[in-house]
Amino acid sequence: MNGLPFAKWEGLGNDFVIVDARPGLEGDPATLARAMCAPHFGIGADGLVLLRGNGQGLAMEIFNRDGSLASTCGNALRCLALYARREGLSQGSEVSFQTPSGLRLARFVSDEVEVDMGPPQGLSPAGLAAEPVPVEVSDGEGWGVSMGNPHLVVFVDRPVALSERGAYLQQHGPLGEVNVEFTRVLSPTHLAVQVYERGAGATLACGSGACAALAAAVASGRAERAARVDLPGGSLQVTWAETMWMRGPARELFRGIWRPDP
Repeated sequence: MNGLPFAKWEGLGNDFVIVDARPGLEGDPATLARAMCAPHFGIGADGLVLLRGNGQGLAMEIFNRDGSLASTCGNALRCLALYARREGLSQGSEVSFQTPSGLRLARFVSDEVEVDMGPPQGLSPAGLAAEPVPVEVSDGEGWGVSMGNPHLVVFVDRPVALSERGAYLQQHGPLGEVNVEFTRVLSPTHLAVQVYERGAGATLACGSGACAALAAAVASGRAERAARVDLPGGSLQVTWAETMWMRGPARELFRGIWRPDP
């Protein structure tokens, strides 16, 4: 392979390598993700996003930094939507992608992107439920939420050390391997969230995690159905109507050619 064109994008500091894989992709995507996303020795990113396509439209695959396949990612969807528009794949005000968690619609709103993340469900040790459900954690109040991917939302009064508590709950909490969101309720319309993700560790933002945090805050009577969600990398506007809408920025950082070692 002479080289693989890529684009580096970020949404609130949640950064991705985007590859147009519609012409085909040589090699194993999981191996490619580990190499391209590696800090220092690669491009460096939280995940590898593959743009796929067939006769029925566009599709998104995302692999975490460790090579594991993710079912959805809100920040990656915003990045991919703007990438698709820049490549001339969307001429109107919206674009949709098939993902492992279902069809996801992205709408262009001024210079931001609003994504339909689907309705939240509950997640317990017994499986999925219709609504977010409380789950027991050792020091705090936990809620299980599925946004097509699993989340454990833990309400806290102050920022936490993600390298300690986040890493433990991500693998050894009551719901198994999940994304963990430590959530502070600043007001009924304002949340602050720290995220520890499966396959990536502590990240600056997580779109599905912001949606999960709002869903748990609403279900527990802490918040209204529309709120600003602050993450270390910036803010998202999240609204829970029949489905969960998440709006925020995304931008391209640079483009290049990936040439692996011979």
